[in-house]
Amino acid sequence: MSGESSRGSTVGAMLRASIGPLIILAISVYFYSLACCIGPTPMGQLGAEFWPKMILILLMASCGIKFGEIVWNRDKLAQEAEDRPEMDNVKLALLIVLLIVTVFAIDYIGFTLANFLFMVVFLSLVGFRKIAPLILVSVLGTIGMLYVFVKVVYLPLPKGIGFFEDVSLFIYRALFIL
Repeated sequence: MSGESSRGSTVGAMLRASIGPLIILAISVYFYSLACCIGPTPMGQLGAEFWPKMILILLMASCGIKFGEIVWNRDKLAQEAEDRPEMDNVKLALLIVLLIVTVFAIDYIGFTLANFLFMVVFLSLVGFRKIAPLILVSVLGTIGMLYVFVKVVYLPLPKGIGFFEDVSLFIYRALFIL
């Protein structure tokens, strides 16, 4: 009897663990079908649909990898579910509010400062306590994202308004991005 309940809890844990990747996979497939409707691409260029399609393909592949991980670790899932601490809903709400505030703040204070502040607050909320690594990860993460988006992808990021635009331009020049 205990073998049957063990199998049932394993299957239940696998189903619960698969819900998120299944939802993300379905949404990715839907948006990929929409990305196929973007206008024609000029010869010799990647075109407007390239990056959305690339990101969605990678997202679908990551869902497949996650499914493989769930199947591979199916015996551990039930035990981990029992040992997992309760979710902190207050912290989750704060993280969601932080994300929304950051999205609106980007236009006013610029991507560089908004991303740095987001990373500092996010990492501190999820448990990063040491100040030096917190600042270092936030600075290096922001610099890395600036180089990828501005220099590699040629995506113009919001620089902010007034004083914040001056700060963003100063940082761009210091990093040889402009």
